[in-house]
Amino acid sequence: MRFAAPQFLLLLPFLAVVGWYFRRLELWKPLRAGSLILLVLTLADPQFRRLADGMDLWVLVDRSASAEEIVAKDFEEWKRLLDRSRPSSADKLHFVDYAAEVVSKPNVETASFPGD
Repeated sequence: MRFAAPQFLLLLPFLAVVGWYFRRLELWKPLRAGSLILLVLTLADPQFRRLADGMDLWVLVDRSASAEEIVAKDFEEWKRLLDRSRPSSADKLHFVDYAAEVVSKPNVETASFPGD
């Protein structure tokens, strides 16, 4: 959780001092104190960020005759770099081979991908 306008949280010590000096306001009563705290928290605009469950990245790998030499040489390094940079185990990396036609290899070349 973070606050979009955290400067409003500075009102809390100010309200405590006002309640101390002006006891007649009875800001120490639970309902009044709770209302003021909720008002200040509302002004501070709390924001909650929900994390995604996981992300899928689909990588197209050119397996045509013209690119075969380049892909075969660097393919394992690409897989290792993508797998090493993942922050979450819920993110998936899928490789799809294509040349004359597209071929998806489920479960054979599936690894993890970092995402955002």
